[in-house]
Amino acid sequence: MITDEEKREAVEFLRSGECLYWAERRKTPLDCSRCMRVSEMLFGHYDALCELDSCGTGAWKKLADLID
Repeated sequence: MITDEEKREAVEFLRSGECLYWAERRKTPLDCSRCMRVSEMLFGHYDALCELDSCGTGAWKKLADLID
């Protein structure tokens, strides 16, 4: 179970974070560190958020609303 502080961090990130797609922006693993940490907190796996919002559905913001 995650703490209230971790929930706030996750919600803040999900509402403001945008994935920097590998192919488009040549991101490095360092660019993913916060996303990976939030993904691990919420789902127990570092890349669970990677494809969740890739179609522009606003899934990250919807997930933040569910958590909040």
